[in-house]
Amino acid sequence: FQAPCIASRECGLFTITCNVHLFVSIREKYPEFYSFKPFFTIQPVLATREKQMGLWRDLILKYHTELRIKTLVVHDCPLWKNPGIGRELDNESIMAVIEDFIKG
Repeated sequence: FQAPCIASRECGLFTITCNVHLFVSIREKYPEFYSFKPFFTIQPVLATREKQMGLWRDLILKYHTELRIKTLVVHDCPLWKNPGIGRELDNESIMAVIEDFIKG
């Protein structure tokens, strides 16, 4: 069973399709830092923020590579929310992560 969820990013750089079964399996494989509440708050100290942004870049790439997703749907990416710890990135933080991702 495949459930597509297709959308596009405003700048036209990314588009996603996702397989529900793969999505479930990758959620079980999130790295340990994904359950660390401060990960979902952009850190004010530059060195810490640089490390945090590197972790976001790696997570986004690994997630999309493992699921064979060719497009990142910024406004609807499941990575921004971790219901298990009750945390999510706000819109401003999402844009900070995306801007860093594009630069990186």
